Amino acid sequence: MLKFTLYGRLAADPEFTTYGDNAPMARLRVASHHPGSAHADFFTVAVFDPPTLAQLANAHKGDPLRLDGSARQHRWVTQHDDQREQINLVARTVEHHQAHWRSAGQHTALRTATAQAGR
Repeated sequence: MLKFTLYGRLAADPEFTTYGDNAPMARLRVASHHPGSAHADFFTVAVFDPPTLAQLANAHKGDPLRLDGSARQHRWVTQHDDQREQINLVARTVEHHQAHWRSAGQHTALRTATAQAGR
């Protein structure tokens, strides 16, 4: 199993939904910039842990994140016999950094919250 650490910013507000028997989850779209470049890679990351989901309720587009988790590759064949593959990322630990701004728009503090899955 592949493990990952991803540093980036939310490219959109978290999408909260359910799966299976109405179990809660969130999908995060995270932009991670290449050092010294304007290019960014975009990743979709799933979060299932309830304490982490609660922490992400205050997350918004543009907030910096650090995510640790695992990835799995899935392969399948379509009805037209085309081979497809996808890598799914699941965050086990999320550090959400929420910036606070003065009315003048200057950065004053960075608040950090960390949640880790208990499994």
